[in-house]
Amino acid sequence: MADRRHGPAALLLAGTTLVALGLVGCSDDEPAVGSNGDGDPAAGLQVRPVLGMLAELECEPRDVPEPPGNTAADEEAALCDLDGSGYRLGPAVVGQEGVEAADLYRTGDAWRIQVTLDPEASDAVAGLAEDAASSDSQVALVVDGLVLNAPTVGGTIGGTLQLIGSWTGAQAEDYRARITP
Repeated sequence: MADRRHGPAALLLAGTTLVALGLVGCSDDEPAVGSNGDGDPAAGLQVRPVLGMLAELECEPRDVPEPPGNTAADEEAALCDLDGSGYRLGPAVVGQEGVEAADLYRTGDAWRIQVTLDPEASDAVAGLAEDAASSDSQVALVVDGLVLNAPTVGGTIGGTLQLIGSWTGAQAEDYRARITP
């Protein structure tokens, strides 16, 4: 399957923001769920490089799939978006422990989740963005095993990520709550 872009809202802007069209993962074959060390599924945000598209993942377009939980940060993951595209994702460079805050805002007909990262997570995302920008690659933002976005990288990223999607208010609040530390 050819590399697929998700419209003008799926842009990575130079500077300190990541603007994203809301995409959500789904899969009949759920990936292995990671652990937080207590036997519970790993939760929250993960930032992962996109290694490729997976046409064979049997993704189906869906409105709101049940979150399967994050794959362990050091493992590859196979997830789908709302449009039914499958992604092969590399190990996470940032996990929930790097999130300092997640705030929700209404932007016209869309919702914006602004995620503030700690300095270590900011540095890790900046390194991933630099690598991705030099190769016209994508970066995936995953929340509890759901791909919210996989934009093409067009510049650097600072300490704030912004996700913009045409979610309902309830969906936006659910995603924000899953990201909030």
